[in-house]
Parts: sequence; structure tokens; C-alpha cells
Amino acid sequence: PRRPEASVAPGVDLAAYRRLAVMPFSDRAGEARDYAPAAAKALYAMGFDVAPPESVAAILRDLDVRRGEPIAAPTLQELRRRTRAAAVVMGSLDCPRDPKGRRVKVLFLDSARGDAVFEFSYAPERCATPAAAEEAAERLAARVRREVGERLTGRTEGALP
Repeated sequence: PRRPEASVAPGVDLAAYRRLAVMPFSDRAGEARDYAPAAAKALYAMGFDVAPPESVAAILRDLDVRRGEPIAAPTLQELRRRTRAAAVVMGSLDCPRDPKGRRVKVLFLDSARGDAVFEFSYAPERCATPAAAEEAAERLAARVRREVGERLTGRTEGALP
């Protein structure tokens, strides 16, 4: 499998994005439903404030955003307003039968500007199971932890339900 790939936009401190909104991950076959909640829990465990995934999903339904559709600037701004998130976390899962084509991708978008501030991707051995979602979340958290180090201390918001 290919090595994980990650990059942070020049001059960006991921620890400054304390409050996150994790959107449901997109995929072709509806197999990614466990990925966003797992990612939200892993990022919360690191010390990020994370908007409850159910709330994010409800807001997206209110805004008539369908899973996998591109998100327009007005939608991003409304999501920021309603969740107070500094960054929106978007992910996708490609899980074809051929293991060589499998890919998990995650982006952190600055919710004020819409710019990608962090990108992470890797080729999972397993796909579309709760265990695979947990593995993806652990890998994401490990990579983000490398970027933020010990700079996340104490939450500013309440707990992730």
C-alpha cells in the first residue's frame, strides 16, 4: 500500500482551529457512514472542540446539502455560523474491490475563507466497516497530533455528546 500523505498549508497552525465541524464522509456506495463519527471522536479525544456530528448532519439537511456534493461558500459560512466551527472537516472514501484503488481522504477547510488548511490521505487495507472507520480515525488523529504537538490544552466548549 502507498504511504500516508499529509500536508499543512504554509503558515497554518492547526492548533488554532480549536472548534471543528466534521461533515459526513462521501462515498459511492453509502459505506462511509461510520467514518465521520469516528473522526469526530478521535479529534475530540485530542482536545479539539467538535460540533456533534448529528447536529452537523441536521444542519446540512436543513441546507439541502447531499452527501458527496461540493459545498458552496454560502453553505460553508452558514455551517460556520451555526456550529461556530473554525474549520470544517470533509472526508471521502473510495473502496473499490481492487485494494490498490482504496483511498481515505480528509480535508480541513478554513470555514471563514474556504481554503484547505490540512490534507491527509492513505490507502486502507480494509474498507467500509466500523473497524476500518476506527482505523482511519486513529491514523488521522496520529497525523494531526504530529502537527499540533502539545498545543491543544483544555476545551473552550462543552463535551462531544
